[in-house]
Amino acid sequence: MRYLGKGLLAVVVAVSVGCLSVVAALASPPRGNAAAIAFERSTIRAYTHVPGEKIVGRGGEWLKETPSGGFSIRYGEAWAPKGYFYVSDTSVAAMRDGRVLWESETLSPSCPPSSTGSTGTGVCVSTGPSAELVYTKSGQYWRWNLPGSALRCFYSGLTGSDPVGHTTWTIGGEDFTSIVHSGRMVIVTGTWRWNKYQTGTETDTIFAHSRLVSLETMSVSKGPGAHEPAFTETDTYTNLNYTPSEPKVTVCG
Repeated sequence: MRYLGKGLLAVVVAVSVGCLSVVAALASPPRGNAAAIAFERSTIRAYTHVPGEKIVGRGGEWLKETPSGGFSIRYGEAWAPKGYFYVSDTSVAAMRDGRVLWESETLSPSCPPSSTGSTGTGVCVSTGPSAELVYTKSGQYWRWNLPGSALRCFYSGLTGSDPVGHTTWTIGGEDFTSIVHSGRMVIVTGTWRWNKYQTGTETDTIFAHSRLVSLETMSVSKGPGAHEPAFTETDTYTNLNYTPSEPKVTVCG
């Protein structure tokens, strides 16, 4: 099951082939274990009653500043070219009837945990500016969060997909292989065609009673190319019982 509320916008976006393959696969129906498919569909229904969510993502995300002062983001990759630095991703979204009302996303410099397998000429830094993206009904905005800077306004001009108004979850394109009940949790496993050579194995850890997601892990197999190492992405979910307040956006004059 893939969370679709998470935005893929940037001033300049370089989305991996893997991500594009996953997005293309979403149009096809799920396959495989019928019990796993039924349970995941019940999770999608449960999210029609969830007013908000916080997501912390690690693995496969890179950021760099562009010559114009904006930034470029690479999603879903273990390798990044020179100039990119590894980031963790924290998102907060308000939802109604299973659709995104608004979402904020903060990409912060970080060093990947060894389990992610992230490599490449991109660098690992633990301090530096973070990038903040906000998606609302009125528009999409971004800014650098510079340490000590008094500049707090946002710029417009984002390009890419916009999560506002879209459903938050989908199970299209996934081949479900197993469902395991373990105490108060249910663990559902499935696979995706990440790209022509690599396969993603997704494991969803879901609360049995509420049907809400706690953890989503995607492990991507090694590809034949020098820039296609195996890696792991993790997203940890905090399902909110209140509607978070929408960020105040002041556009830079």
